[in-house]
Amino acid sequence: MGTSIAGLEGIIAGESEICYIDGYQGVLSYRGFNIHTLADNASFEEVIFLLWNGWLPKQAELDRLKKDLVAERELPAGVIDFLNCASQGNPMDRPADGRFHARCLRCRGAGYVPGGKPSQSRAANGTHADIVKRV
Repeated sequence: MGTSIAGLEGIIAGESEICYIDGYQGVLSYRGFNIHTLADNASFEEVIFLLWNGWLPKQAELDRLKKDLVAERELPAGVIDFLNCASQGNPMDRPADGRFHARCLRCRGAGYVPGGKPSQSRAANGTHADIVKRV
């Protein structure tokens, strides 16, 4: 009777031009650059440019990427409202609790005002039927 190997040990799950991993040697590299070298010497923007394009950016390319990222930073008002609403209540209720989702839907539909309370209209009170209609 032979020895069996559990899991995917020794199995190549996929090949990538972007990433190289050698768990036995403790190697993680992106586009040929060791992760430690990138962490010590490259900015976030330089690393994402490398991942997206396959080479480290020249200064003009980096400047353009930074400008493009800044232009996309603004969050839509609905996202800000959701985040403000999500910060209310017990954080342990958030992942699976329907009350959290209902509270966020109420805020979204009721014109949430930071520091204020959602409106007390029937729709904002979040009966199950009202929540389903909004989804």
